[in-house]
Amino acid sequence: LAYYCCGDDEGTALWESTDGGTTFGEPRTIGSVAPESVVEGPGLNTLMTGLSGSGAPLGAGVQVMPTDDSPVTGYATLDDTAEGGAYYSGGVALLDDTTPVTAYTNLEDTYVRVYDRGAGGDYNDAGNWDGSVPLPDEDEPTIVSGPSGTYLMTHVEYDDNPLRDAYQVRRLSPDTGELGMPFLATDIRDSLFGTMAADAAGGLTAVWTDEGLLAPIRASYSETGAGFTVPGTVVENVR
Repeated sequence: LAYYCCGDDEGTALWESTDGGTTFGEPRTIGSVAPESVVEGPGLNTLMTGLSGSGAPLGAGVQVMPTDDSPVTGYATLDDTAEGGAYYSGGVALLDDTTPVTAYTNLEDTYVRVYDRGAGGDYNDAGNWDGSVPLPDEDEPTIVSGPSGTYLMTHVEYDDNPLRDAYQVRRLSPDTGELGMPFLATDIRDSLFGTMAADAAGGLTAVWTDEGLLAPIRASYSETGAGFTVPGTVVENVR
């Protein structure tokens, strides 16, 4: 996916491969936003992307786009905070085949919103999403889903000390989207710029770096989503 701006082809473009990535067809427009994180679903023949925005759209949100139908222009802007300013998407994921969830931030707090299972199938209508669940004093969200479930990683700073930063992970209930208790994925030190990915085997990989002009890339792994290995250094002095 990519976004074409400001012309006849403006919109979200899809290049599709039917031979495992050896070749790709010509691009075709399927949506209207600049895609960030993308998952397959909800449902069949759709892709869902998270979006960020401080103008149009005004706030983080999602767009669900069909891959076998006319392109969509509608999207759900999901910042429902009273003060606004939650512009930054932390990704999109699925609780099950038809129930999406997203996380976003105002750079101070994180918010999680789950699609209302009883609302039908218009995912691009913000009114069909449950209200946000706030996580105060947690930022930099990354939400992912895989065979082991759906997980949210956030950044925290202990004791207002920038040398005591860490990333923690919560599992979301597949039935309700309720957030579980957090557990650490990283060191408690000057941990920065973290992200997380889910793999096809059910594992989770967290990656981050440290403060400084040159810093290591560090990582930890969770085989089942229940706890992470002791963090290790992948590459030294690269940041």
